[in-house]
Amino acid sequence: MRYKFSCDQLLFVYLMVSLAFKIFNCQHACDEMNLNRANELVFERESHEYSHYYYYSRLIRLNQPSPFVNGTFEKLVTDELQRITPKFSFKFYGSDVTRLVITKYGSIEIYGETFLGAIDHYVPDIISSECEISNDKNVFAHRLSFQISDLNGTFKVTTLIHSNGKISFYYDNVPWGYENYYSRSQIFGLFECGEEDQRDVGIYFDAKWVKSGTLVEFEVSGDCATHNSIETCQSSATSNTKCFWCERANRCIVDNNKDNHDFKVNGCQIGNMITERNEGNGQRE
Repeated sequence: MRYKFSCDQLLFVYLMVSLAFKIFNCQHACDEMNLNRANELVFERESHEYSHYYYYSRLIRLNQPSPFVNGTFEKLVTDELQRITPKFSFKFYGSDVTRLVITKYGSIEIYGETFLGAIDHYVPDIISSECEISNDKNVFAHRLSFQISDLNGTFKVTTLIHSNGKISFYYDNVPWGYENYYSRSQIFGLFECGEEDQRDVGIYFDAKWVKSGTLVEFEVSGDCATHNSIETCQSSATSNTKCFWCERANRCIVDNNKDNHDFKVNGCQIGNMITERNEGNGQRE
């Protein structure tokens, strides 16, 4: 005898499975944050830095060209909240994004079913600011222009959100002396860990890296970080993710961006680490 489920029963089962899956994912994220609370610096020199965090890796490079060359910007009214629906699907800290909200201070609040986190550029002593966006089918661009008290000129920071989940910051026209100001750019996510426990995880960097031509890229790590050997790392490629074994860090890192491949290979070689140490001591091999 076959038992036939009614539509209401099927809907109830679906909701229960979805709820259980959501709770499992949230708990998994919270457990991972406990293990990866501190960031791991992979390699660094005066012109660049590469680090790993929960869910994202971060690459900072000086003297780079603008990564956004196409698209038309639309000026926003900065004293009003702007609700925007991206023209592509992407995830932020593993959750599906449905809308963005631009605040009057230029922060980008990110929402799915609930508030997921934000992208923020804190700049002190602002005289005036201007906000522009470009909402294309493959990338969302958000550009802030600032005038700062006691500093000449208007400097700009552009935030790019790509359809693959990568987030980029690009700085231009940064005035001389800005590094002496306290400022901070960051992305942060918010997670529900239990009924009354919330966790936030963020990535930020200070003003020493903020110069004209600085490019900061936050790339989704995917499953690469779960592989603990060269063999499993190199054989883990999928249609969406490529992994690379970083000898220096003794870990598997994401390698989706072909423009950064050679840069990561050179930075991850043990031989280059030895050379850098000797150069720091005034020696060269």
